[in-house]
Amino acid sequence: MHPSTSTPGSLFDRLLNCPRLFREDRLRTDVIVIASIFLSVVIIAFRPTVNKDGILYLLTAIEFLEGGFSQAFDSYFWPFYSVAIALLHQLTAIPLHYSGYIVTSVCFAIISYAFVQVVRVMGGSRRVQFFALLVVLFQPIIGDYRAGIMRDPGFFAFMLLALLELIRYSKHPTLKSQLIWLAYVVIAFLFRPEMLPIALAAPLSLLFFYDGSWAERFKVAVKFSAVPLLLGIVLGGVVLISSPDIFEKAKPVADVTRYVSELSGLHERMSMASDVISEKILTYTAREDSIYAAYAVFITTLFVNIIRALTPVYALILFACWLKRVVLPIDRFSHGLIQIHAVII
Repeated sequence: MHPSTSTPGSLFDRLLNCPRLFREDRLRTDVIVIASIFLSVVIIAFRPTVNKDGILYLLTAIEFLEGGFSQAFDSYFWPFYSVAIALLHQLTAIPLHYSGYIVTSVCFAIISYAFVQVVRVMGGSRRVQFFALLVVLFQPIIGDYRAGIMRDPGFFAFMLLALLELIRYSKHPTLKSQLIWLAYVVIAFLFRPEMLPIALAAPLSLLFFYDGSWAERFKVAVKFSAVPLLLGIVLGGVVLISSPDIFEKAKPVADVTRYVSELSGLHERMSMASDVISEKILTYTAREDSIYAAYAVFITTLFVNIIRALTPVYALILFACWLKRVVLPIDRFSHGLIQIHAVII
């Protein structure tokens, strides 16, 4: 074959060996960030209308600019994302809604970076990292959110960074990793208080999935928890002293308790649904099985929503990997940690 002739495989191999894309064994950070920001700009340009939730966040930002935290809390019970938008507007004089787009786009860039890095530290090769970038950039649901002003990207961005740092800690336990993990957890918590149960599950992941005897696992879990717990108590005390009524305004566990309440009342709602199904749809002895029909509808709806979130294409790829028993080179701790995050989220 003539040297100038290239097959698709060789072109892809050249791409994976391109120093402008990769540095040593990792996809370059600037490539990830530029690709994510560019994609966000393009999507926002084609969909410039502010989303419904975005209007609430912008109004809360205005309240913060006019009356500080007290007025912001009156507008929304968890206003820290709006505060970030307001502070960027104050520092740069960029219009408020553009400040919202900038904060969200930066968070998506962090998501893209953290996602690829999590794949890398779990053993992903250059090829796997490249496809991980394509997934996080072009997954339709994520792409749809890029045009919005919402706090979820900030939550997921710093949750992924915290996950990344916890995996690093499991491989090389250091005080630096503990402090960085705590910083990411606090920032993610300020975006959404749902980070709290994920943070509390971190020591459990070390206890149940860390390599070693139970005594070694317990020691590692306690050692990891000690510093963040101590600093968390100190930080919480400072916040309470400076603002004694903060929990009445912020209600940090409101969303979590709502989820728990909905879950605990699930069977009652299924019973009500079964009564409707029994009366309107089923006949004769089939009415005795109406509760099973209600749960079948619930499980089917849940399954359809998962497929919709993944999109059929990604769902088919995952299903094909499962059929072929594709096993990724992921260590036991990382695998367990991802499972814990998936269940909580």
